[in-house]
Amino acid sequence: EEGVTYSASGSKGPSYRFLPSGCIFDVGGSSIFPIKEFKNNYFNLAFFNTPLTQYIIDCLNPTVNAQVGDIQRVPFVIPNKKNENEISTLSLINVKISEKINSFQIFEREFNASMIGNDNKIDWRSNVLNLYNLENNLITQVLLNEAIINEKVFEVYELTDADKAMV
Repeated sequence: EEGVTYSASGSKGPSYRFLPSGCIFDVGGSSIFPIKEFKNNYFNLAFFNTPLTQYIIDCLNPTVNAQVGDIQRVPFVIPNKKNENEISTLSLINVKISEKINSFQIFEREFNASMIGNDNKIDWRSNVLNLYNLENNLITQVLLNEAIINEKVFEVYELTDADKAMV
């Protein structure tokens, strides 16, 4: 079943990732599956990766280990359709961009081919430069999308500028 997965511990707190169907999980990489009326995994993925959610989880448990119970206690507001669609779309785009970046990296599950090439006639230096430029552009797009997602989640929770400054 599709969901959201996260590592329970880390120096910067949990990091949430999309969990495709057919994958397994355990306590080292717990997962979140929506069970009630709101079943939008891409919205949930975006929501859990926001500074707001990280702040709430830090308040609930100030250690580097996020427990399942901490995740369950995060207050969740169901967004209006406009915010849900905008946030979900940006989240889906970020998942696709991450998959694209991972397709260049030999140690990733999504790896499919080297972007550098192995033909001696090809200028490998130009290929490396092109790869880095592409990767930097994609990462920049992810960061911009995350900034928009953060603002949209603040809207959903009706936070003021003073509230945002605390997060």
